[in-house]
Amino acid sequence: MRAEAAAAVVEPLGAWLTPRGARFAFPAPDANAVFVCVFDAGDREIARIRLPCRSGDVHHGEIAGLAAGTRYGLRVEGPWDPARGHRFNAAKLLVDPWARAVNTRHWDRARRCRDGARPHDSIRGVVLAEDYDWEGDTPLRLPSQDMVIYELHVGGFTRHASSGVQYPGTFVGLIEKI
Repeated sequence: MRAEAAAAVVEPLGAWLTPRGARFAFPAPDANAVFVCVFDAGDREIARIRLPCRSGDVHHGEIAGLAAGTRYGLRVEGPWDPARGHRFNAAKLLVDPWARAVNTRHWDRARRCRDGARPHDSIRGVVLAEDYDWEGDTPLRLPSQDMVIYELHVGGFTRHASSGVQYPGTFVGLIEKI
């Protein structure tokens, strides 16, 4: 398994199956490197592959030999400078924010953190086939207090008059709202 330079196609973001493996693309403007970590059925990291290409802020590449169902996570290297908002730590395994699916085998362990694992250390993205059939999937049965807002559009969350904020459509309005 090794990453190969792919054509400068960086959209869509996340992991996408190709005839030869899987193509990955992740924006990380201040990162020095982005690694895709591949896991086996026993949840062992079996490969850590640096994405070889960068187009603007997006690190990308294709990893040959990966198939639908491959579980993966990300490690990102970069500066440690909290004053500038940089808190890179390649020892931390990250969940792909553009993953079209995550494995749930360890979801309970991640949520409870009984064994000292952090939630993101136990949840993996999953490479899906393009024709994946979502029929029969059910939502996670989690209490609302255990859920996380994964994506939020500032304008859509605060622009409508019903939001009741003084500065709609802005981050200041978002702060007012939350």
